[in-house]
Formats: sequence, C-alpha cells, structure tokens
Amino acid sequence: MNPFQIIADAAAKVATRAPKALLGVSVVLAAIGGWLGAMHLPLDADTNSLIGRDRPFMQRYQAFLDEFGDLEDMIVVVDPLGDDDAAQGRAREAVLELDAALRPLIDAGQLVHVHRGISAAEQWRVAPHAMAERDLHELARAETALKLLALGRATAAIEQAEQAIAATVPDRDRIESAIVTLDALAPPLPTPESMDGSSAIDDRSLGAELPERFLRSEHGRLWFLQAMPAKDFANFNAIAMPLAAVREALAGVQARHPGVEIGLTGKPVLQEDELATSNADMGRSSVLSLAVITVLFIWLFRGMRRPLLAVATFGIAVGITMGLAWLFVGRITLLSSVFLLVLVGAGLDYGVHIVSRFNEYLPGSTRAASAARTVREAGPGTLAGACATAVVFALAMFTDFGGLRELGTLACLGLLTSALVMVTVLPALLVTAGGSVSDPPRSTGLWIAVPARATTVIAAMAILVAAIAAPSNLRFDANLLSMQAEGLASVAWEQRVLADDATQTWFAASTAAGPDEAWELRERLRALPEVERVRSAFDIVRRPTPAGDAARAALAAAIPDLTRAKAVPRTATEGASGPDAVPTPSRHAPPSTVLTAERATRIRDGLARLTALAAASTDERASPLLRTLERRWTAVAEALADPARAADMQAAIDARAVRTARALAELRAGCLATIREALPAAVRASSMSPAGSWLLQVVPAGDAWDEPTLRAFVAQLRTIDPFVTGVPVTQVESIADMRRAFEFVSWLSLAAILVIAWIDFGSLRHALLATATVVAGVLIMLGLLGPLGLSLNLANFFAVPMLLGLGIDSAIHVLHRWKRDPEGLPATLTATAFTGVTTAIGFGALVLADHRGLASLGWAMLIGSISCVVVAVVVLPALLRWRAS
Repeated sequence: MNPFQIIADAAAKVATRAPKALLGVSVVLAAIGGWLGAMHLPLDADTNSLIGRDRPFMQRYQAFLDEFGDLEDMIVVVDPLGDDDAAQGRAREAVLELDAALRPLIDAGQLVHVHRGISAAEQWRVAPHAMAERDLHELARAETALKLLALGRATAAIEQAEQAIAATVPDRDRIESAIVTLDALAPPLPTPESMDGSSAIDDRSLGAELPERFLRSEHGRLWFLQAMPAKDFANFNAIAMPLAAVREALAGVQARHPGVEIGLTGKPVLQEDELATSNADMGRSSVLSLAVITVLFIWLFRGMRRPLLAVATFGIAVGITMGLAWLFVGRITLLSSVFLLVLVGAGLDYGVHIVSRFNEYLPGSTRAASAARTVREAGPGTLAGACATAVVFALAMFTDFGGLRELGTLACLGLLTSALVMVTVLPALLVTAGGSVSDPPRSTGLWIAVPARATTVIAAMAILVAAIAAPSNLRFDANLLSMQAEGLASVAWEQRVLADDATQTWFAASTAAGPDEAWELRERLRALPEVERVRSAFDIVRRPTPAGDAARAALAAAIPDLTRAKAVPRTATEGASGPDAVPTPSRHAPPSTVLTAERATRIRDGLARLTALAAASTDERASPLLRTLERRWTAVAEALADPARAADMQAAIDARAVRTARALAELRAGCLATIREALPAAVRASSMSPAGSWLLQVVPAGDAWDEPTLRAFVAQLRTIDPFVTGVPVTQVESIADMRRAFEFVSWLSLAAILVIAWIDFGSLRHALLATATVVAGVLIMLGLLGPLGLSLNLANFFAVPMLLGLGIDSAIHVLHRWKRDPEGLPATLTATAFTGVTTAIGFGALVLADHRGLASLGWAMLIGSISCVVVAVVVLPALLRWRAS
C-alpha cells in the first residue's frame, strides 16, 4: 500500500478523534521549540563556518588562523584627491586625526588595535635586522662614542671626537667613534629641494628626526589605517557595534577635513555590510511575503477563519522546527537562516490544499467527516510533495559545502514538520473551530479554454525552445563583489583601492618554518607570472645569518644597558646638573651640550685634514662621508659664531643628542630581540607567528574578485607550495564545492523526485509525467534568465534543485486528483495555481532586495515558480485530457 496513504489515514484518525489533545500537545511542543530556538540556538556569523570544517583546505586555513591569528582588519582609506605636496599634507593631517579619534575605541572594547604606520622608534628597533653586517660591525667599533651618547653625555663625546681627529697619528677605532658622534650631532645640510619644503632631508644618522612611515599604497596615492574590530560571532552582526563607532568617528573627521575623502572597506566591513543588507532584505521579504500570502489566502477562500487557522498552524510548525534545529543542528549560520524563507514559500502551501478540500467537502457533511476525508484524499499528495521537496534539500547534506549541508538539514526538517503539522494539527483546528456549512467556500474553477491538442503542441514547442536556448544564453557569475548592493560605500571604496593599487587586495598565505626556507620559497613564488608581488618580513629585514647574529651581539655589547645603568658622573665642562644622571634616555630633559664656535671650528679643521688623507688613500667610502661632515660642521661653526643663530643651533644639537640616546636604546633592544619582536606592530602579526613561522603574503597579478583569475593564481601557487592557504584558496575551493554541490544535488534531485513519485503513484508512467512537468518548468526558467539579463551565481544557483523539489508538489496534486476524481480537477487546479503563486511570492519578494545576489535568487524563483505552476495547471491537464480523449 502507498506509504503516504497509510500516514494520511493515521493522521485523519488522530486529527478527528482527539483534536483537542492533539492541539494541546502541538502547542506545547511549539512553545518549547520556540523557547529553545530563541534562547539556546546560537547564531554563528563567521563566514568560515559556512565551509565544511572537514575539508582539507579548510583545516589548513584553520590551522593558519590558529597560528597567526585574525589578520582581517577594517581598512580606513584616505584619498588626498591629488598628488601634490599640499594634498599629501592634507592626507597626513587627516590620518593623524583619524588615529586620535579611533584609539579611544580600543579602551571602549570596540577595537583591538589601530595601526597608521611605522614610528621612528620602531624603525630604529628593527634597524639591526635590516643593516648590513659591515655597517653593524663599524657601528659596534665606535663603542666609546656609543656609551657616552647613549648616556646623554654629548659634550664628553664631542671632546673625545675632537681629540681623535686632532691626533697626529689617527687611530682607526677612535676615528670611527668620532665620526659616529659628529654625524649624530651635526644637523644635516639643507638641499635646494628641502629648503622649499618639497621633500624631506635625507638624514640617516643616529640623531636624525626620522619621519613616521605611514601606511600608503605602493603605486598609488591612497593612505590607510588598519583597525581590528572586536568580533562577536555569536551575533549575526558580528562587528555591528565597532563598525558603527568607527563610521561615526570617520564622519566627524571627514567633516573637519573637506579637502580629502575618507572611506572604510576591508573584508570584515564588506561582509558586515553584505550581511546587514541581506538580513534586512530577508526580514523584509519574509514579512511582506507572509502578509501578502495571508491576504490572498483570505481573498481566495472568501473568509478569514480558515486561512488564519492555516497561518496559525504554520506558526506551530515553525516553533517545532526551531526546537528540532536546536536538537539536530545546534546553530544557525548566515546561509542556513534562509530555511525560514523556504518555509514561508512552501510550508503554507500544504495548508492551502487542506483548506481547499475541506471547503469542498464541508457542504452536506460535518466538520469531522470533512476533515477526515480531506486528510485521506489530499494528505498523500501533500506528504509525497513535501517528502520530494525535503529529500531535495536533504541531498545537500551529502555535499562538501558545509553551509549547504546545514541549510539542507534545517529545510528538510522544516518541510517535513510543516507537512505533518498541516495534515494533523490544521484538520484538528478545522474540526474544533473551522466554522459551519454556512461559511461560504470559494469555488472558482480553472480549466483550459484552448483546445487540448493545440495547447499541448504550443507548450511543447516553448519548452523545446527554452531547453535549446538555456545553455547558450546562460552564464555563471562567481564574482562576489558583483552581488553586493549597488551604491554600497564599502564596495565602492574596495573598487577604488583596487584601481589605485592592485596589490592592495587579498593574499594567499604560504608559510615556512624558518628564514632560509622562507627566502627560497619567496624567490620561487616571485617568479610565477600570476603573482604580482610577495610581501614578507624580508621587505624590512635581511636574511638572517650567523655572521649577522654575531654583529648584532657585538653592537648590543657596545651600547650600555640603561635599564640597569647608574647615574653617570659628568665631566667638569658638563656642569653639576642635567639629564646625564637619568638612566633612561626617554626621560631626558633637553641636555645643555657645551659647544663653542671655536671648538666647532677646530672640529671642522680636523675633518678637513682627515678628508685630505682619505682622498689620498684607497678608501672610497670614507672620503665622501668626511667631505659631507666637513661641510656640516662648517655650518655649525658659522651658526655658533653668529649671535642671531647660535641659540637655534645649540637647541638643534641638544635635540639631536636626545634623539641619538633614544635611537641607541632602540638599537640595543632590536639587537637583543628576535626578528618578530623587532618588527613594527603594523606588520608583525602579518609577517611572523608567535611560534616563529614566516608568512609570505602572495598577491595575485589580476583581479582577485574574478574567479577564473583567482583559480589560475591558486593553481600556479600549488605548483610551488601544495599547502598554500588564505582567502583566495578558500574562495576558489568553496566556489568549486558549491558548483559540485549544485550539480550533485540537481541530478540526484531529479532522480529522487522520480523515485518518490513512483512510490506515491505506484506507476512509472505517472512518475515520469510528474517529473517531466517540473523539469519543463525549470527549463523554461533557465531559458528566460539569459534574455532577461540574469545569470546563475553563488546566491541563486540552488534555485534549480529547489524548484525541482517544490515544483513536483504541484504535479503530484494534479495527477492525484485526476486519478481520483477528474470532475473535481478544477478545484485542485485553483488550489495548485494558488500554491504556485504563494511560492512565487514567498521567494519573489526578494526581487525588491538591495542585495543583488538575493534579488537574483528572487527573480530565479519567481520565474521558475510561475513556469512550473503554469506547466502543472495548463500543460499537464491539457496532456491528460488529450490522452483521455
């Protein structure tokens, strides 16, 4: 016997013999399920959760995240709107104010960190790992000068330098110490360019006032800040509060800096904006479609009582489904939340057939008898259709894409629950509160006015044209950026960043256990044609060597450890008070460096003598440096001899003495630090892990949002590093998983609905006819997408298997009524047409969505639902009449 008939007969008995008990149990279950769903069903907004954790590429990516941490910052972008110095100055001021505006959000718990660039202190700290070994050794040999300068004893260092360059027989070590001192303390000579402010002075001495290295595009004009938001993945809007706070801060700075444009983008912002848009679209569409369907339901049956009972029953089904979701799935993700829209689009349909048959059978009968007959006759088709649809979604559980697996599970549970509730609880409600015979049922009939043969031929030709046109007109668009809402600011800024500098985009992550492996891997990756560049710590530091380690150790030994230094006695010329008794350079007050014009002149003369000696020697490096120092100390002597300029020159030398002490403290810290510890904070996490692994950020040469380009990029990377990971890899692999899932579920759905129809009808001929009906509707939809300018994409591709599952329901109901009672077919066609319309409305409301991906899903489901129902209520009856005539 038909298993669906057995279930329907049992449901009829329960619903009519103990309706109040059934209602009580169902309400309690719905209340418990709703409570579990609302209070204990966690929301997981992490997009990584959409990908199966059991996938090897995802396991590698998760291992990468576990080791290196979250590297996905919000990116604040400042466009100076020009390339001239004035525009760059405006950008710099805006960046500084933005940094000041965002830092309080760290204390407020909204942000984890904010980076605007690399400070002078960070530059000195990393310098020992960036300097050549020869430069490290030369600086270490100036130990005498370094000790005095580090302790802030600039006057004593100058005295020693003067003595060294005045010696009749120059001592190399003393001369090198003297050069370090004199280079550190004498201000650089202004160049013609620097005098008009068009460029900075090139000063690389210890006393240099190093400019902060701001985060800027390498090949463009944009300036950046990196801000890591506090992410709460237990909330669908994981960064909603930090994002709102950051945008408020940006708006305030923008108002005060109209000469620049300030924007916000980055993967977290793009995802949050997409989520906010899609959630608003989904919520609006669900409420709108449910309201419209309810109104149409009431209009169709000319009364409110029974349609509202069906809506109430649907609410019970949703409550029970939420409890099952808590029991069997345990969470709601961004994708699986779509199951509610599936229920709105399909769950109420089951109630339409029950109410339609109840209205039809009620005249001349009792409510209990009408309800029992309704369930026995309409129940099998309802259950079979729901089972077919549920199986289609259940097939997603066997795909590799985790998001689809959970959506399939929830939709399957929800559809089966809705069908069972509609054939049990709704009849029980109709028995207890379904009104009387005097409540007039709507009996609008639907039949075919066109001759059956002509209709069938016309329909067959249309389906044939659609089937032929579908492959040629249809394309698949995997560009995620193109699915975002038009006019979204974060998308516009992402596109502006890519247009300004294509290297500011996603990166693939290749890791190495040590520097030698990282260096070799870097060189091999850089040779690939699909690679634009490889970012790594090697952009800042040199490849470590044992000789370099020894040179850094020597330099660290030459600089005193000021954390343990005692107050240092000063020479008589340095006075009785001053900063030299303060061990930490950063706490120095400006020292009073005693330097007269006479001493500066003697130093200049000594440098001139050394310059002449160097010119006569073969030392090509010493002569240019000495000539420059001679000119600089000439300028110092002249300024000190001029009463109008002496004070300013003395202040400049004092400031350079303080900066020198601070620089030496950072140099020593950098020498003793590991490479990771020495790296600037803005690049540390993205260069090396706390465990010491090296990260190579590999940037694609083409558009990272273009899926074919990204796929070719990842394929090339894997020829060098089979274990490469990162967003491009997960993107390519997840798109491939989704494509395979689409093909797998579509073909198996076709087989599944055929088998279920065969089981239901007990006839292969009727099963093939029902299956052909829904396939025809899907083919028409695919044929129409191309001419309408629509394409399949990652948001709407699952419409095909959904339509196969939802569309078979209409064909099953029509064939069941034709087999049982051909004369009663018009009423069933009316109900079937209405359910097709409700499905179209349920999903079609998404055409109003701002999110272009969801809008495309709405169009696909709208066109597909109408196509399937037209074939079911027009073509199929015509074919049945033709065969019967």
